[in-house]
Amino acid sequence: MEENDEDPLLAPGKLRSNSIRELGKHGIICIEDIVHEIGNVGPHFKEVMNFLGPFQLNKPEGLLGKKQPFKDGGEAGNREDQINQSTDKMN
Repeated sequence: MEENDEDPLLAPGKLRSNSIRELGKHGIICIEDIVHEIGNVGPHFKEVMNFLGPFQLNKPEGLLGKKQPFKDGGEAGNREDQINQSTDKMN
């Protein structure tokens, strides 16, 4: 293997072998286990977060149009019921 070649087993985003990407030594073997560990901030939360690494969402097109501050007649209020729609547009 040449110096500049990328190792296909360790390249980010490329899954060639489960043994490389698995958190099995912590008892986490599927997506459901990862979600449970994050949602409950379990004992292996740090390991799961390190495994996932940083990620970036795309800018949602048309979702975040020009907004006015509340003091200038803009909309105010809790928008927690719209969070799923917002993140769907970012993926």
